Amino acid sequence: MDIDDTDEGGSRIFCPQDLRESIVTSMERHLNAHPLIPGYSHPSPAGIREWAVKQMYTFCFNNDLPEVWAYLWENWYRRGRWELWARAEHPEIPRLKTTMMVESQYV
Repeated sequence: MDIDDTDEGGSRIFCPQDLRESIVTSMERHLNAHPLIPGYSHPSPAGIREWAVKQMYTFCFNNDLPEVWAYLWENWYRRGRWELWARAEHPEIPRLKTTMMVESQYV
């Protein structure tokens, strides 16, 4: 950990500002990966999950972000959570995003 990875009080920063966009961009790529989209990642749902987990773990490891990886694993990438948000888990490519479906209830 670099001294620059702490705030004014000396507490460790969960995720430095300059790395947040990379994490969000990767998660969006992982969200949109699907077996019916050739060349994007892997041709099977299990392979896409393995690709996504490895990619995110490697990013966190290389950037000394163990807390970020623990959060991402527990809330997004582990079995039981991955299936809730990854499009690769569905046989067809969903056209709507979840928030669009939830918001449509209030119209």
